[in-house]
Amino acid sequence: MLVRELMTPNPLTIPPSATLGDALSLMMRNGVHALPVVDGRGVAGIITRSDLRAALGGSDPESSDELDTAVHDHIEAGGDIELGWPALGPESTFIDACRLLLHEHVGAAAVVDEDRSLVGILSVTDLLAEMIRRAESTEQD
Repeated sequence: MLVRELMTPNPLTIPPSATLGDALSLMMRNGVHALPVVDGRGVAGIITRSDLRAALGGSDPESSDELDTAVHDHIEAGGDIELGWPALGPESTFIDACRLLLHEHVGAAAVVDEDRSLVGILSVTDLLAEMIRRAESTEQD
């Protein structure tokens, strides 16, 4: 099984100029836990709900006064939000994806083509869904 078969293609994205509140709102409205941050040059990183909590000092993201702060302010002001991000290619295997997310201790990875353009996002949830599908298939045999 290849990443292109498991990933969410054309994921929701957010620009670095968006506020933390924008990121939280987009995540909540769409039921996602991670958003690729995309600027004019391509993928700058991935912001997660965990990143938001860390940037807001561990407080409840929905009640923080810092929600009007831009994502790039937290990136440039000392790294509350870490945009070093793992990436996979669409032709990477299921096992490669599992190893990457496990090794990097992250819940999602950007899927990029050979030009490093974003083509999708792959999350731990996507991998778990595939594992369940495989287990159920084996049980039926």
